Amino acid sequence: MKVLTEQAQSDRNSFEELYGKRGNCSCFQNAPCASCMHPGNPHNQEDNEFWESDNIWGLLDETFKAIENRNTCLDEWGIWIYEMSLMMDKTEHKGMVDRGLRKK
Repeated sequence: MKVLTEQAQSDRNSFEELYGKRGNCSCFQNAPCASCMHPGNPHNQEDNEFWESDNIWGLLDETFKAIENRNTCLDEWGIWIYEMSLMMDKTEHKGMVDRGLRKK
């Protein structure tokens, strides 16, 4: 799952505070308008540079790598993450599951 970077989320919050969730386009009067040009406008945040992976996926990947390399004993948290990942949509971390990390 992807989330906005910290700066992009700050810009989005500012945009929504000023113009609401959908914006307040007034380009028909004088283009381009401030709403459309605002850096927090969702249309201005479509590039990958504004997005990052949610921390849970990074944590999952680290856990799986540790399991593969047998560099760790799984504590309760690691086991929970592993079991939850098996229940989640496997398309986002299919490569991790395909590496043989199936529950036995």
